[in-house]
Amino acid sequence: WELSADGGMSWQDITPDGNLNELTVPGIDLVWRSTHALAAPGVNPGVTHLEIEWLYESADIDSIWDVPNDQGRQVSISWQQSGYDYPGSSAPITEYAIYRKIDYDLTLSSEPSELESAITIKISETGDTRSLLSYPPGDWHFIMTVPADCEKSYAVVTPTLADSTIDEGIYYTTYFVRARTRTPGVYYDSNPDSGYSVDNIAPGVPTGLMVAYNTGSGNQLAWDPCPDADFQYFCIYRSDGEDFEPSPENLEHMTASASWTDPATDGWQYTYKITAVDFNGNESDAASATTVTGDETPSTPKAFALHQNVPNPFNPATVIRFDLPRAAHVGLHIYDVSGRLVRTLADTEMEPGSKKIAWDGRDGAGRGTASGVYFYRLTAGSFTETRKMVLLK
Repeated sequence: WELSADGGMSWQDITPDGNLNELTVPGIDLVWRSTHALAAPGVNPGVTHLEIEWLYESADIDSIWDVPNDQGRQVSISWQQSGYDYPGSSAPITEYAIYRKIDYDLTLSSEPSELESAITIKISETGDTRSLLSYPPGDWHFIMTVPADCEKSYAVVTPTLADSTIDEGIYYTTYFVRARTRTPGVYYDSNPDSGYSVDNIAPGVPTGLMVAYNTGSGNQLAWDPCPDADFQYFCIYRSDGEDFEPSPENLEHMTASASWTDPATDGWQYTYKITAVDFNGNESDAASATTVTGDETPSTPKAFALHQNVPNPFNPATVIRFDLPRAAHVGLHIYDVSGRLVRTLADTEMEPGSKKIAWDGRDGAGRGTASGVYFYRLTAGSFTETRKMVLLK
């Protein structure tokens, strides 16, 4: 068995025993050949399987990926061993050094340059055929070393310069790996490669939310400051039902402070929840009020209003609340998505006040209705309003 790295100009005997062999003549065109002797007349020798694995002098970076479930600013780098990192090597590798490129501007969305992506490291030959390699273009910081133990692959967690964020975009940090030999100044540098990190952990849930309703200037909210170092702002969500999920539709205000006054009139009808958001766009779970004052519902509402049903979605029943500032003929009707009348819950004169009517999910004939979206419409004098609800079975 013979191998050639220069396209067949120079051949070297190889013993196929699974061990690594150093090529005495370097090149970039690897070919192989085998010479067979007849074992017996009329019996042709053959090759049933051939597998060749080759390594470069330098380490070869396989991947740079974000470390999951952390606060960011670190990646895992993995690389294949140097071709000299094996027992009996003529230039044994003692350690691998990780270098990180300096970014003086620290600008986000910094894609690797074409020069770095296509770089070919020039090799200068020494008297004993070993290669002395220089830094890749750019300025670099030394980060850490990893002992060389003749492993096929290595991996280490290393810090990045900055995290990628939703607002600013992807930020790439660039690295290369240096395979160092026992001889000072003799080493082999990998091609540079880049990766990015993100913060995967949301801030803690806000604590101590207090709501003081109807203070004269509105509803006053206050809570504890966020202790997380990467905190950016709070989101305040508001709904006229207690059982609601925060969403862009009910986001009322954003602030970095730990208090806010909602200037809403008739503020007793609203429920609040708050979350914390960090600089990477991670949002915490929502916190509800732990202390509430002044939320007593007035005996006579000041305006007509139709509130969101609670619960929603529901199964098997839900409650619909509405306000009447004066006596009126009230109609409360349930419709399906096609506009067909499903049930009439009220069609009568009512006195002023806050009202509530339950719907058991049945139609006018007493039959259970199917899962889906339904609409309920309130008419009271000249006032009309329609809301949506969901029945889940």
